[in-house]
Amino acid sequence: ARAMFEEALRVARAGPRPDRWSETRALTSLISVTSPVGDEAECLRLADEALAVAREEGDPFSIAVAQTYRGNSLRRMLDLERARPAIDEALRTYRDLGARWEVASTLQDAALIARLQGRFDEAQGLLEEGIEICRSLGERNLAAWNVGDLVYLLVVRGRAEAAAEVFRRHRTELEHEP
Repeated sequence: ARAMFEEALRVARAGPRPDRWSETRALTSLISVTSPVGDEAECLRLADEALAVAREEGDPFSIAVAQTYRGNSLRRMLDLERARPAIDEALRTYRDLGARWEVASTLQDAALIARLQGRFDEAQGLLEEGIEICRSLGERNLAAWNVGDLVYLLVVRGRAEAAAEVFRRHRTELEHEP
């Protein structure tokens, strides 16, 4: 897959008028195949490059995508002070664009950073908002991830009974057709 995205990046940059939108997509796709193998420094470099191209083009959605990747790479590197502003910018942009699925996904990213920083109430609120958005979209896969993170957070907070209740309530909801 990496070779395919590298070729896409080469093609996007070729010719007298490079395709900047395709370039940002190729860069962020390269991040998606690089991160699982653990090279976060490379992911961050690619995300910074994608962000520069997106800002140059003035494409808000591409900026948000790049910032999401930057924030998550920084989080995995435990550079939480730099991760949060990147995720916050992405979240604001997705909200402004009405990109509700992306908002729900990015709320989960922001919640993870907040949890790692010990801001448990904030993390819980972010996850609950994400779950509500997923419910309104009928999005079960992302909802399940958000619910799992909320259950984990409640357990970490020593609220096992609340975690069990969240699990029971959402398990039934996620198993049945809306």
